[in-house]
Amino acid sequence: MDREANIALPSIRKRVSAVARKTNLNGLGDFMFARFSARNGVRVLAGVAVLGLALPAGVEQAHADGQSGAGQNPTSAEDGQHQRDAADGKFDPEHIRHKAEKEAAEVRDGLRKPDGIAPNTVPAMQLQAKMTPDGKPGLALSGSEIACAYQAFCLYYNSNVKSAMQQYWTDWKDFADQEFYGPGLPGAGQSVKNNAASDINTFLRSGARVYYNSNYQGASDYTAAQDWRNLAATYNDNASWHFA
Repeated sequence: MDREANIALPSIRKRVSAVARKTNLNGLGDFMFARFSARNGVRVLAGVAVLGLALPAGVEQAHADGQSGAGQNPTSAEDGQHQRDAADGKFDPEHIRHKAEKEAAEVRDGLRKPDGIAPNTVPAMQLQAKMTPDGKPGLALSGSEIACAYQAFCLYYNSNVKSAMQQYWTDWKDFADQEFYGPGLPGAGQSVKNNAASDINTFLRSGARVYYNSNYQGASDYTAAQDWRNLAATYNDNASWHFA
């Protein structure tokens, strides 16, 4: 992004915050721009566009430049990453809107810090034995609604291993066909892809790695055996996982 676009960002931030207040998304403006400093700016600017804001010319051009690589043969590592992101739905307006609303809610509820990529907010909390809904032994945190069965890897809709979840016993190269389950819980029935906030790994010896892109590509988060974590690099941007 050029200097003109960078100069324009403070004014956009104020306008995003104003729109967020009008649409009952208090804190969304500040949250989106905290995420901007840590993630690809194109995705956040797309989110600004979803909210109906007119961007200054410099920012509009930067956004257009970021989108122009879609559908072309990659000529660089950056172009290739852009194509993978597009294929995994990172630029989809509905995903951007849902992601922004969900992450703002987690900040409001105290599950995350405003930067969105904070480490575990309750590191002192340890996994404990708990039965799964189908009566099998598993592990969970004290505040978890659903336990993760032994010898499984589980993704949760909210941070701190809360709300609906999905569990796996083998590598999964694309979460596109997966949904969270948990009757009556937040996130139940929603897609697992680009929508998980935390995980539990109950395998005894194998670590687990969650990837930003499908087919085990892009940034990743590692969870040791018999451990849990709040996702960081793949927070609400998870696309695949495998043993590590």
